[in-house]
Amino acid sequence: MRMPCSQKEVRDTFTDETYANFLVQTEAALARAESKVEAIPPEVGDAIIVVLGKVELDFDRLSRETQIVGYPVLPLVMQLVENTREELSKYIHWGASTQDIKTDASMLQTERGLQLVKERICEIEQRYLLVRFGGAADTLASLGRDRTGIRVRAQLAKELGLEDPMITWHVARDNIAEILNFLAVVDGTLGKIALDIILVSSNEPDEVAAPFGGASLPMPQKRDPISSEIILATASCPEIAHSWDWMLWLSTLIVRLGRGI
Repeated sequence: MRMPCSQKEVRDTFTDETYANFLVQTEAALARAESKVEAIPPEVGDAIIVVLGKVELDFDRLSRETQIVGYPVLPLVMQLVENTREELSKYIHWGASTQDIKTDASMLQTERGLQLVKERICEIEQRYLLVRFGGAADTLASLGRDRTGIRVRAQLAKELGLEDPMITWHVARDNIAEILNFLAVVDGTLGKIALDIILVSSNEPDEVAAPFGGASLPMPQKRDPISSEIILATASCPEIAHSWDWMLWLSTLIVRLGRGI
């Protein structure tokens, strides 16, 4: 599937090939974990890890067989077994279910996707969480004409766990604006996800269901997407509280109809 509006790193994270590699990584981690607790012989686990680290999957074959079976784990395990000595191969996938491996691989995908967000947050921390110290006119003149003021500012930044700016920032507020902009984008993204869940869990689509969180007395079967409603309400607050949101098109992240889902 082509996702023209996403980052290349995100697209690469959610390709079929990447998912298959995460499946292999999960099988290797399972062998490592089982060998460490001696659920399988330790030397067997080490040998399996080496083999799986070198295996080259036939992705065309995996794709064809996945369409037949309906899920990729069985065809993938078959390839792994074929590339492993018989005395080792019987321990591949030891004690695991298909859903175990699929879910763990999906979690690895999700973790990598979230890592991209973490990297953006780290960039903001380094560039924009800056200490403010400059004196009355922001020139550090009150501490003398030498570099005492600069050293104090640098030490203050360390004490507070903030970054020391290259120059003092008396009236510059672009750092604060970018932080708010980033948080507003995150806010809108969460609102988008929450609204999607609400829409597809309604009676007509009925594609997902919210986790059970207490039922209505007259309708015990009812499952309201309470968490999604709270997230959506929170995500909608900037539309009211900040008049500049419309200028940044942040509110367009939450689409109620049409292209909403």
